[in-house]
Amino acid sequence: MRIIFLGPPGSGKGTQAELLAKEYKIPKFSVGDILREEVNKKTPLGLKAKEKMERGELVDDELIIELVKNRVENNECVEGYILDGFPRNMNQALSLNSIPYKDPEIVINLIIDREKLIKRLSSRRVCPNCGVTYNLITNPPIKNNKCDECGNYLIQREDDKEEVIRKRYEIWEENNLRMQEYFSYKKKLWNVDGNREIEMIFSEICSKIKNLTHDNL
Repeated sequence: MRIIFLGPPGSGKGTQAELLAKEYKIPKFSVGDILREEVNKKTPLGLKAKEKMERGELVDDELIIELVKNRVENNECVEGYILDGFPRNMNQALSLNSIPYKDPEIVINLIIDREKLIKRLSSRRVCPNCGVTYNLITNPPIKNNKCDECGNYLIQREDDKEEVIRKRYEIWEENNLRMQEYFSYKKKLWNVDGNREIEMIFSEICSKIKNLTHDNL
């Protein structure tokens, strides 16, 4: 089974992917996590990515695609895997045809109101010490502005500021519309209302997956 998440930054893709990974005991991968791990391990691909990032350049599609391929072509992905934040454009979407998986495949497109999304993202805070992420609206820390894990003061990332979020949304929207059309044509796309509670969204996704896996028995 391959589960792919589409949706704007902050739509809840990561949260739902984490929940599904635990529910179905299959690995979840995000491009950001893969990049950081490869850079930290100083692999050949990681070193290439690091060079580009240090020059302030975007990591090109070919390198991203190769990183994802390498990660999913291993034994832990035999029963399936979840992709969070990949693909991000049509070139990456087309590359999925060369990345192995077992049926079924489902592409979940989380739809969320733009202004609600901006409010949610601008409420995000992260611990600079241990990296735990919080949201002042949906997942606040127990103590005001302090990390539950280490007690460090939380910060707001530059890319979580409103003006940056609006720009990111515009870029995402341009790429995502084409991918929606592509996956819809392949009869893989499933739109999900991301404005609801996390548990409601998760329950609906699980129900859909159950129906799909039953149909493929």
